[in-house]
Order: sequence, then C-alpha cells, then structure tokens
Amino acid sequence: MTRVPAPDLSAVIVSYNTADLIEACLLSVRASDGVSLETFVVDNASSDGGAALVREKFPWVRLVENRENRGFGAANNQVLGECAGRYIVLLNPDTETTPEVFRRMTAWMDANPEVGLAGPTVNNPDGSRQDTVSRTYPGQKRTAGELSGLPGEIACVMGACQIVRTELMRELGGFDEEFFLYGEDQDLCLRIRKKGFGIGHVDDAVILHHGGKSERGALPADVWRKKAAAEYLFYRKHYRPETVRRIARAHRFREIRKILLTRFSLPFVRDRARALDRMERYRVVYDIAVRQLARGGDDVWRGRPGPAWRLFSGKRTDKIREVAMCAGDNVMPRADLLPGSAGFRFASLVVAGIDNTRAVERLGPGIRAEEVCLFHEEVASGDAYMEMLVERVTTGIRNGTGTPIVRFADGEYAFYAGSLRCNGLYEQAESPDAIRRSIPAHVADIRYVAKTGILAPLVFPGNIGPVRRKFPAFWKRSGDDGAAFFLEFLQEYGVRLSETNYVPFYVVYAYLTSRTFAAAVDGRKVCILNSDIDLASCTAWFAALSSRPSLVPVPIPVSYVATRWDSIRDEVLRAVPQDVDLCLVGAGVGALRVCADLSRCYSVPALDAGHALNMMNDMEKKSMGPRLYSVHR
Repeated sequence: MTRVPAPDLSAVIVSYNTADLIEACLLSVRASDGVSLETFVVDNASSDGGAALVREKFPWVRLVENRENRGFGAANNQVLGECAGRYIVLLNPDTETTPEVFRRMTAWMDANPEVGLAGPTVNNPDGSRQDTVSRTYPGQKRTAGELSGLPGEIACVMGACQIVRTELMRELGGFDEEFFLYGEDQDLCLRIRKKGFGIGHVDDAVILHHGGKSERGALPADVWRKKAAAEYLFYRKHYRPETVRRIARAHRFREIRKILLTRFSLPFVRDRARALDRMERYRVVYDIAVRQLARGGDDVWRGRPGPAWRLFSGKRTDKIREVAMCAGDNVMPRADLLPGSAGFRFASLVVAGIDNTRAVERLGPGIRAEEVCLFHEEVASGDAYMEMLVERVTTGIRNGTGTPIVRFADGEYAFYAGSLRCNGLYEQAESPDAIRRSIPAHVADIRYVAKTGILAPLVFPGNIGPVRRKFPAFWKRSGDDGAAFFLEFLQEYGVRLSETNYVPFYVVYAYLTSRTFAAAVDGRKVCILNSDIDLASCTAWFAALSSRPSLVPVPIPVSYVATRWDSIRDEVLRAVPQDVDLCLVGAGVGALRVCADLSRCYSVPALDAGHALNMMNDMEKKSMGPRLYSVHR
C-alpha cells in the first residue's frame, strides 16, 4: 500500500455566522500553490447556513459542526489532534489569501527554526495595511519584571492568520479555552515565547482581512465588555496580583476621567449619540476594573472588597424594570439587552398543573413579576423545560450519569460579587476574603455543571440589577449583584448558557414537587444532604405522591458550606452510600460544590433542591411559606 505523505500545512478555520465570507476564503485557500495542505472548518453552531454551504460546495474540507458556540480557542483545539501538517495555519473566515501566501510562510518558518509562530502582512479591503504586529503586551508597561528575558522583539501578531509549529502547539495544549473570543492570540504568543521560541512576521506574505464579522449585530458595549474581560483574564494569568491591581487602579482612574469629560461635554457636542456610545464603552471598562479590584481585595472607594459599582443610570436596565413593573403592559422586555443572552428571550413561564395562588397570597401580587423569565429561543414553553428535566434526570438514574442541576438566585449573585449580602437565612460566607479565596473552585464547578448538567439561574426583568443612581450622586456606592452581574460573571469565565444546559430557576421547583419526579424515584435510593432532615416527614411527603423511595439522610453543616466545602468534603461523601441513585441537596450557595462533587464521585443526578427540601421536611415556613411553582393543583 502506498503511504500518503503528510501535508505541509493544516489550515484550520473557525466559523460563526460568516456564510457570506467563508466561500471566498475557502476558494482562496484552494488556489494556494507550492505547498500541500489539508483544510478543517469548525462551525460554531452558525445560524446562517454556513455549515451547509461548506458541506455542499467544498467536499474536500473536513467539516466539524458544533451544536453550540464553543468559542474560538476551544473550536481550534477540537481538531488539533487530527492535524497532520508540519505547521498549522490558524485562519479567520473573513480573510482571503493569495496563491503564494502559504508557500512563503512555510519557507520562512523552515528558514527560522527559532520562531514558533508567525503572521503575514494583513491588508484592509481598500488596500491599506492593518497594524498586526505588537511589541508589547496589554498592561506590560506597568509590570515589574514578569516578562523580562523573553526571546525576540515581537510580542504578538494578529490572530486573523497565524502559522505555528504543530508539535509546539500540541505541547502547549492548544489555545487556553478560558479565552472565548478575544485575547487568545496574545496569550498563545506569550506562552510560545515562555517556551523559548520567538514570534515572527513574514513581510512578503500578504492576505486580505475584512475584520470583525463574527460580532456583527452585537451591541458595541457587549463587544467592549468581552474585550475588557479577556484583557483582565490575560493579566490575572500572566502578571502578579499586585501588578493586576496596579493596572486596574490606572484603568479606573482613566475611565472615570473620560466619563466625566464626556458627561460635561454632552451639551456642546454635535453627535450626542456617538458621545453616549463612547461613555458606555468607558463605563464598561470602568466596571470591570472596579470588579477586579474588588476581587483582589484592593481598597475600593470606602474600603472593603465587594461588588462592582455603576457610575450612571443604565438606560437598558431602567427600561427593563419599567416594563416589568408596568401593570397590564403586554410588551415583553428584550433579553438581548443582557450580557451573554444571545439566543434568549423573556417569556411567561407556564407549567401545566402549577397553581401560584398561594404564593401570590403569601408574598403579594408583585411576586408575579417573577413569572416572566429567560427562555432559550429554541424552547417553546415551560412544559418543554419540564420535559427536558424529566429526560435528563431519568436518563441519569437509568444510565448512572453524573447530572448536577444547580439553581442560582440573589444569594449566589451577591456571593460571586464578593458581598456579604449573600448571608440570609444561613451564613454563607465568613468574610469577603473567604469568598475571594473560594471563587476559583466555584468557577471550576460552574464550568463542570455547564458541560455535564443544568444551570438554573433566576433571571426576570425585576432582578436584572440594582436601581441605578443618576448624576451627580454617582459617587455613592450601590451594589450591583443582580442577574445581569451573574450573567457577566459567567461570560467572564467563558461559561455560556445554551439550549442544553439552562432551565429557568422555577422549573426546578416545579419538577421536584411534581408527581413525575416522585414516580422517577419510586423504589430508588435517594440521599438527602441537608442541615435539617426529618426523615418521617420526607417519607410521608413522598408517600402522599404514591412514591416510596429509600431515603438516606446525610447531615451537612448549616453554615459556610460555600467557603469550607473542601475541608468537609471527604467526611460528607463517605456517608453517601455507593449504590445511591439520586441526591437532593440543601446547602445554600454551597449547593453548587456539593452537587458537582456528588455527580463526579457517584455518577448520579444531584439536584439543588432548596425550598423543595423544606417542603419535604414539613418546614415550609422556613422559606416564608409557599414559593412560586411549588404548588400543584
């Protein structure tokens, strides 16, 4: 059998809604001469037919179709192990190459073995040259020796087109997937230099770059938020904590100065809309800088670490609040005003058999605002979400699949904002420092739940964020730990809500209190992990629903599970029987950590039950009476 020689290059193109551009890109790649190459296209769940176009018109391309947008770096990493070329070319779909580009880049890399990655000259469609070479990294001028002694003079080259040695890329483990869209090219270049290789530029290799096409339709402030969040991820990864704080303080001062100057100039500018857009951009960068200082324990304004604080009234949030609170208003607020909410909408949550009358009588008519919640555009109704939970839990029980299902509401939002407002019925955190130390473990578990289970945050128009203060009272601090903050928090750490990993908060209550759930655990071994467990009441509760599970109580501490779980984990997990079928957890903010570890260790569904456990324990008053979606007709 004749052995097929390995190609010189493996071209990898990650596409997201660029169907109008990727055809020209692939045609230009096919026209390359002087080198042998293979081509991969990884489509990140595009909605514009791009994947079908590639499949039909370019059968020679190795197409990978993702069910969700995994981000640029993660999509590239998917095919890293399949690349057979000596070099990998990382190419954007909004580029067009000339026939000799890859030949020249390959020859240049062959002639410069001390270089690990290089980029070509990049031109705009009008022929002008883009600035694609940087000799410094973001914030480098404020570092204190962290980046000294690196080889070469070039810090990084633009990620529109890069050629990198395949073995080096594999040795590095590919892109850092924490970077979702921005900053991954700078991070990769710095890691390559830390390995002892330089970064190069191939001047006589020229490509055309249209630029920014994957973010078409995104709000400018959202783009800046993503860029700023990626920049601070780069800082935290490569710089000392004191350097990151120094950078954040400088950014805070710079942006507040820009905001003030822009604010005071508004009466005199001709293009007011453009000035307001600039101020929004400054505010976004300011917010992220302040949040970084809060996370790092720096003295923010009045002195203790806490959440980020907004400067000015956010018109988007104000509008959402206004619509939500308007009695009889049938206009639904726009979910796309929220960070990371592409593909979502607000809709009324209707679940068959649910009667919210008692909850409304107990908590007042204003509670009905929470009946409007976030829906994925592919999910038609609350009943569809119920069916999704039924399928995930029953499959998890039947197949022994770890399926953590975790709720997030005001207490969790305050916790992740670094605020002791998370302490309510139970003590969740001893101090802001304790919160800050526990955040990395929580983030790791949130990522695990997003990949293997379900996130159920409480997002309705009335809890988007705090009431914003208008000028001139912006010096007064006001907490920003609402749902919008939590969605930003997820976005900052590369976690995205999707059709498969999200259900509305109250759907979990509706499912746990239903006969469907009771039937699913009938005859099964169910472990209840809670600080208060009345086994007789729990047994009676299930019996009333014609269900007889074998209940195993495992007590856990009443306080500080969120910050002390690592110290008590082994003792708690040892008490869980090996043949358990499902776990119900009541641990406040700490339920995330408990559910994640139960799912990992025992390969079972682990549900953050909260108020449902109070109902099972005949302790409904502990939750201030009945909750929405917990009473069935």
